Amino acid sequence: MDTRKKNTSSKAISVRRATPFEKPGDLVGPALSLIPYVGGTLSSTWSQWDTNQRFARIDSFLKEFAQQIEALGNRFDPHNIGDDEMRFLEEAAKRIASEHREMKRKRFASLVLSTWTKRRECPFEENMAFIRALDEFEEIHIGILMFLKNAGDKFPSFTDIGEALGVLVEDRDNVLVPALDRLASGYRFIRRACGMSNKEGVKVLSSKNLSPEGIAKKCEHAITKFGISFLDSVEQGQM
Repeated sequence: MDTRKKNTSSKAISVRRATPFEKPGDLVGPALSLIPYVGGTLSSTWSQWDTNQRFARIDSFLKEFAQQIEALGNRFDPHNIGDDEMRFLEEAAKRIASEHREMKRKRFASLVLSTWTKRRECPFEENMAFIRALDEFEEIHIGILMFLKNAGDKFPSFTDIGEALGVLVEDRDNVLVPALDRLASGYRFIRRACGMSNKEGVKVLSSKNLSPEGIAKKCEHAITKFGISFLDSVEQGQM
């Protein structure tokens, strides 16, 4: 069999692999420009629309950010802002430019301000983990954290969490299980084990031979101090 690379049409649309710092939208314009006859117009239209959308999202974030800083008054000292704080703002801006949800942009504003004030002494990579988490999380993740934070001395089950958040029983395997797994295994924002409500002590559940569904459904759940810190950071401007 001839394994030599086959020639492809010069008119074919080929999208190069994105670097870790590129958003998918950065590749759309060049790809559209390769469409015969109409590519130039489509690429130009996309570029203008994309630029306007990114500007509007950043502008929305900055207005929210300014309001939160203004609310702090003389409790905010601009002289404390250094290289790490600006790098954190830069990383947030990369994500905000592509974030179409207003509530999430508000949470980014709260997170940046919290990092500039309450979390200044925390390790930079720990703060960066909060940015990555917020960028990845949907409302279901935030809802779980809120519910667990407000659970007091209770340790909700999988069923308790699903009912509290209004997740339909038939949707829980596809919605609730991966969200709980990401919060626990991906970011350590929650912990889970069998028997946390047992006064005789926690009996840690062995994950051997258990699927993520099995772990989620058999465990009781609690938010960690790390999870509370994240939640407080992204919600401080919303309280």
